[in-house]
Amino acid sequence: MTTDRFIDMGNDHPFGESIYFLAAALDPRFKMQWLVDVNYTDDNKENIRSKVEDCTLLETESVIEEC
Repeated sequence: MTTDRFIDMGNDHPFGESIYFLAAALDPRFKMQWLVDVNYTDDNKENIRSKVEDCTLLETESVIEEC
């Protein structure tokens, strides 16, 4: 499920698939909690949050189109 929207980090093991990133973002226990501990400005955190949500929506739409 690797797409061109995600940067290829040369990760050859199964956890390199985008589904793991998306699952963590969608998991209600974790969601965006990791942003609390990051030493970024609120504007930067909001920008990251927005990009993660956009990537999640784009990936979901592409999976739906494949069905």
